[in-house]
Amino acid sequence: MIGGTLKDFLHGPSPKKMEIESYTEGSRLERFLEDTMTLKYNPAEYSESFDLSYETEGRQAINVSTRTTRYTYTNPADRTFTFIFDSTILRNTDDKPEIYDDILKFKKLCLEEGDNRQPNYLILKWGKADPFNCRLKSLNIHYKLFNSTGRATRAEVEASFIKDEPSAAPKLQPLEEFLEEPDKIKINMSIIRSALREIKATKAK
Repeated sequence: MIGGTLKDFLHGPSPKKMEIESYTEGSRLERFLEDTMTLKYNPAEYSESFDLSYETEGRQAINVSTRTTRYTYTNPADRTFTFIFDSTILRNTDDKPEIYDDILKFKKLCLEEGDNRQPNYLILKWGKADPFNCRLKSLNIHYKLFNSTGRATRAEVEASFIKDEPSAAPKLQPLEEFLEEPDKIKINMSIIRSALREIKATKAK
């Protein structure tokens, strides 16, 4: 295929710069154009962490340092990125642009609560790595450089994301099984007739 692979054609080329996609639903099936952010600079570094949980069996004996543990579960993996927001690299003047708009958008996508009163569901895409389905766990912003008016022109943002797989779509009942349950059909038809009567009554007014 000219200019790319079949995967690029179906899903779009792998982004050279990290992209953050934000969704209000765990299924991650629908988003708007403004719910995507392409970072100007790729992460300076990132790390992965895995947290395993154990329970201690029995009581700790006096003057005994050994304890027996029993594995219980493994928490979802975390990834921590260090992002750079910098407006000084391409300009060498005292009147350097600020970085607040970029940081504000980053916070809006990852941190702020949406209509569902909780932080958004995210997908991080970077190069040929598999997309990382996650949600923001913690955020620290370190402002480093400032212009002549005291406004920040460079910041290092340390963001930790917890793995969060998309929620499964509801399983639909096969038509054959549905038709074998006449009680359900009667109930549904009753609801439909009631709704139609309400619509007709509203139009008559």
